[in-house]
Amino acid sequence: MGKHKPDYSRHLLMGDYVIVVNAGKVEVTGNPSALKTYYRHTGYVGHLRSKPQAELLVERPDRVIEKAVKGMLPGTRLGRQMFRRLKVYRGDSHPHEAQVNEGTGARVAARSASQTAAASPTKRRPTYGHREEAIAAHATAEALVEQAQIAADPVAEEVPAVAQKAASVAKRRTPKQKTASATTDVPKKPRAPRKKAES
Repeated sequence: MGKHKPDYSRHLLMGDYVIVVNAGKVEVTGNPSALKTYYRHTGYVGHLRSKPQAELLVERPDRVIEKAVKGMLPGTRLGRQMFRRLKVYRGDSHPHEAQVNEGTGARVAARSASQTAAASPTKRRPTYGHREEAIAAHATAEALVEQAQIAADPVAEEVPAVAQKAASVAKRRTPKQKTASATTDVPKKPRAPRKKAES
C-alpha cells in the first residue's frame, strides 16, 4: 500500500509491488483447512464451482494466498489495482529479478563513477542552457554563411538564405552587449521636488 512512504495518500496507488514466493510451502492447521470452501463461477448459468481448502492447497497454493489478500483489500477500483500488484509464485523463483535487483549491477557502477567524476576538484562553472544554446546556434549559422559564400555551385544560392535566417534567429536569442555611449556618461539632473497644491 505504500504506507512507509512519506508521500502516502490513501486514495492514491503508491506504486509498490509485492512478490510472494514459496507459496507451495504454505501449511494451514486446525479446522479451517477441512471446513473452508472456495467458490468460483465460470460465467455459464449454473456453473458455480466449489473446492475445499485442502484440495486447493495441493493444486493451486498461490490461489489461496491471492484469495486471502483480496479479502483484505477494499472492493473499489483502487483495491482492484492494488491486487494486480500482488505476484504470487509457487516456487522460490520468479521472473521479476531485474526489478528486485535493480541498482545492483552495471548501473550502480556507472552511477558511482559519474558521481566520483562530479566530485573531482576540477568543477565546471554552471552554464545557463538557453544562453549557451543560442551562442552555439549563432556560431553554426555564421559558419554556414561563410561556407555558402566560399562555395560557387548553384546550390549555394539557397544555402545562404537559410543560413542567414538561422543567424538572425540566433542573434535575437543571444544576450545583447551593453555599449558605452556619450549619453550614459552624462549625469542626470536631480529632479526638483513637487509643490503641494494649495486647497
